[in-house]
Amino acid sequence: MQRASWLLVAALLTAQLHLSSAAAASVRVPDFMSAYISSRAAQVVKQRANLAADLDAAAKAAAAMAAAPRYRPPKVKPPVGKPNYVDLTRVGLRPQALNGGVNFDPTGRYPRGPAAQLPPRPSPITTCPEPSSVRSFGAKGDGFADDAGAILSANAAPQLAFIYFPPGNYRVGSSITVTKPILAGAGALLSVAAGATLTFTQRITKYDANGALFAGPGVVKLAGSSDEVRHTWFKNVDQGETDVDALQQAVNSCSGTCTLLLNGPVFLTRQVALKPPCGVFSSTAATVVGNVAGSRGEGFVLTPGKFKRPVLLSTMWGFSSFGVKIQGGVSGAEIQVQGLLQASEGVSFAVREGSVRNITNVYVTHMTFANSVQNTVVYRAGASTDLINNCLVRGNFVVSPGFSNPSAASAALAVRGAATPTLVGTSVEIQAVDATQAQTITQFAMVRNEVAAPAKDVVFRLTAWGGGLVAGAGKLASGQFSNLKHLARMSGGVPDASFMSTLSGPSNYMTMWEVASAGWELPVPSTPNRAAFNGGATVTAQVHYLSAAITGTWNPGESRTFYLYNAFARSAGSRIKCLPFRAGNSGLVCSRIENQSGTAADQIAVTLLNTAGYALPSWQPSQRFGIQVGP
Repeated sequence: MQRASWLLVAALLTAQLHLSSAAAASVRVPDFMSAYISSRAAQVVKQRANLAADLDAAAKAAAAMAAAPRYRPPKVKPPVGKPNYVDLTRVGLRPQALNGGVNFDPTGRYPRGPAAQLPPRPSPITTCPEPSSVRSFGAKGDGFADDAGAILSANAAPQLAFIYFPPGNYRVGSSITVTKPILAGAGALLSVAAGATLTFTQRITKYDANGALFAGPGVVKLAGSSDEVRHTWFKNVDQGETDVDALQQAVNSCSGTCTLLLNGPVFLTRQVALKPPCGVFSSTAATVVGNVAGSRGEGFVLTPGKFKRPVLLSTMWGFSSFGVKIQGGVSGAEIQVQGLLQASEGVSFAVREGSVRNITNVYVTHMTFANSVQNTVVYRAGASTDLINNCLVRGNFVVSPGFSNPSAASAALAVRGAATPTLVGTSVEIQAVDATQAQTITQFAMVRNEVAAPAKDVVFRLTAWGGGLVAGAGKLASGQFSNLKHLARMSGGVPDASFMSTLSGPSNYMTMWEVASAGWELPVPSTPNRAAFNGGATVTAQVHYLSAAITGTWNPGESRTFYLYNAFARSAGSRIKCLPFRAGNSGLVCSRIENQSGTAADQIAVTLLNTAGYALPSWQPSQRFGIQVGP
C-alpha cells in the first residue's frame, strides 16, 4: 500500500476511535438496563483497544514508508551502433525533394526560386513544466491582477530554461520583453492591456495548438525567428474576432521572421496583407474560403519587400476579386497554390499598386489546378514602365475557365489595367487547359490583352495538352501583341477561328507545337482547290507530311505545283520550308514555296522538281514529302 493510502487509513481510524468514546460517555439509560449497558460497555472497551492497535500499526507503517527510499526508474542509455532512422540524404535526396520537390525541373532550363522548406521541428520539452510555472513567481492568472512583474521575474530567473503558463488569464498591464521560450498550457490566455506591448524573442509552444493565446487591445510582437505562429492564437471569439482579424494580427505580430501555420478551414471577408518577414505553410485541410457573407472576395496580398520564406497555400475557393495578389516592390517570393476554385483573378501581378513599380524574382509554382477561374494569371500595370522581371508561373491544369461569368472575357493569361507592363524574362507555363466550351460557351482565350496598346514580349507555353475550344468562341490569343511567343500543344485539330486572332506587327510567333506523325499524310491537290484538301478544313499543325499523286508521266526536270491550306500562312512573318523527308520519294525536291494567302485564304503553293534522272510513271505510288510552316 502506498504512503498516501496508509495515512488515510490512520486518519479514518482516529476519527472512529473518538466517535466511539464520545458515544459511550453520552449514554444515559434507566437502571433496569444496567446489565445491558455493562455488557455494551465491555464491548466498547474492547473495540477501543482494537482501534488503538490498528492506529498504532497504521502509524508504524506510515513511518516505515516515509523512511524507505523512493523508487526512481532507471535511466535509459541511448542505443549504441547504427541509428534507428534512415538518413534519406545518403541516397541522394535533398531537403527540397523531401518537402515536395520544389521547382523540380530536370532540364534545368528555367530559373528556380528559393527552396520551400518545412519549418524545422522544435525541440520537445521533456521535463515537468510545473517548476517553471510563472505562478511560482507571483503570477495570479485571474484576469485582474497585473502579472507583468511576475513574468519578468520568471524571465530573469537563471534556473529556468523556459517559462510555463498554466491555465489562467494573465493580464499584462505594461510593456515587457520575454527572452525565454514559452510553454502555454491548454486554456492559458495572455491579455495585453491598451498601450502595452508584449514582445517575445524565442519560440512559443501551446498545448492546445489551435487554442486562443492572446487577448486584449495591446500589441504582441514576435521579434525572433518563429517557425510556428498560428492565427488561432489571436482569435478570441468572445471579443468578436474573425479569421481575417486573427490572420492579420498574426502577420502584424511578426517583426522577425515568421512562418504562419494554417491547418484548418479559414474564412476571409477581406484581404490579408502578408509582410515580407512572414511566410505561410498550409496543411491540406487548410481550405481558404472567400464566398462568405459580407465578403469582398479578396484573398492574400504580398506587400512590398523581399520575402525570405515561401507562401504555401492549400485550396482557395470563392474569390470574386482575387485569390493571390503580388504588389509592386515584391521580390524573392516563392508562392505555391494547390488549387483555385471560382475566382475572378487567380494570381494577379499588380505592379501598379506598389510603392516601387516593379516585381522581381517571383515564382508561382505547383498550382495544381484552377477550376472555374475567370482569369488564371493577370498582369496589371498602370504605366508602360511598370516592370515584371524574371518571374515565372507554372500550373498543372486549367479547367472550365470563365464558367463563373460566361459572358465576360476570360483567359489563362490576361493583360489588364491602364497600360501594358514591361516584361523581362517572364513567362507563364500551363501543362493542360480544357476550356470545356461544349458544356458552356465562354469568351475564353488562352492569352488575352484587354489594353488598347500592344502587349510586348508576352511568353505563354501550353506544354502538354489543350482542348475544349469551340469555333467562334474560344481562341488561342485575343488582342494586340508585339513579339508574342505563344507555344501551344493542342489535342487534335483546333477550330480555324480559335487559332487565329488579331495580332499587331510581324514579330508575333504562334505555333501549335504539333509534329504530325509520318503515318498521317495529307494528300495535296495539283490545283488550287480548298475542298480537295483535308475535307476543306484548314490545318494548324506546324509540320505536315504530304503526299502528291502522279497523273501522267512525270518527266525528268519537270516541275509541278501542289496546294495546301494552313492557318500560319495568314501571318506576314510566316516562314515555310520543306523537310528532308522523302519516304517513297524517287527524287522529288522542293524548288519553290510561295505563301499565296493574299490570293486565297491560307493557301500555300509548293513546287516539286523531278531530279531522279528518269520519268516517274503514273502507276507509281504517290510521292511523299514533308513541309514545315510557322515561326
